[in-house]
Amino acid sequence: MGDSPNRDEPSISIVAVAAVQFLGSLAILLLPAVLLTDEIHFHRWYPAAYQPKSAGFYVVLVALPICLSRFGVITSIGVVRQRVWARRVTLFFATIPTLICVLWLILHHPRAVGDSSLLVVGELSNALAAYLLVVLAPISLWWWILFTGKSVRSQFRGRSSFSSQAQISK
Repeated sequence: MGDSPNRDEPSISIVAVAAVQFLGSLAILLLPAVLLTDEIHFHRWYPAAYQPKSAGFYVVLVALPICLSRFGVITSIGVVRQRVWARRVTLFFATIPTLICVLWLILHHPRAVGDSSLLVVGELSNALAAYLLVVLAPISLWWWILFTGKSVRSQFRGRSSFSSQAQISK
């Protein structure tokens, strides 16, 4: 699957995975950026009417995406540098969101509000999960095939961290 001629350089497919992971991690930052921008604008424009959201709102919709995004960016750099931990975390990133979408579609059943309702929020969440699954499943499969292959695993095994290299040389 695209071994590079120089063992120290990652293959094109590894760089592609790192690029997708890096860009996807940056895209995750859009939600907290929009939410925080709206909060700041609302607080400035309507200070008397402004009511801050609950702490859970900020944790789930701001802090968690920022942390996951930072972790994804760091992992994508680790993938390019062919670190074993980065390969494992990338497999985790490939599996968990896809699994969550599948479980959501299996377990979540939207309740109908009534015949007069044109749009039910539950149907939107199922549609979003289905669209995410259509996008995430091929990416997840690609990453699993790539990162579990013998040649790619050997590239990552051959790369150890700087601290372990220093200990070996002593």
